[in-house]
Amino acid sequence: DDRREMWGRVAARLAAVPGWSGLERLPPPAVAPELLRSLVQAATRASDLPVWVKLPLANATQLAPVAVDAGAVGLVI
Repeated sequence: DDRREMWGRVAARLAAVPGWSGLERLPPPAVAPELLRSLVQAATRASDLPVWVKLPLANATQLAPVAVDAGAVGLVI
């Protein structure tokens, strides 16, 4: 998936920027849980920076455990 590759590339590039201390990512609207898992894993595998994920309020309770399970260290709702 192109989005998965992009999340990994962005994480790797930003990890190389001096002083950068973390990533906050916004998944696509109406993201499916499995796609969210894949996106977060791509970012966490490509970088040692902590990853925060912005979740839509409407399905935050469904997506929050998926994001954390995939490696997100924080959630923004």
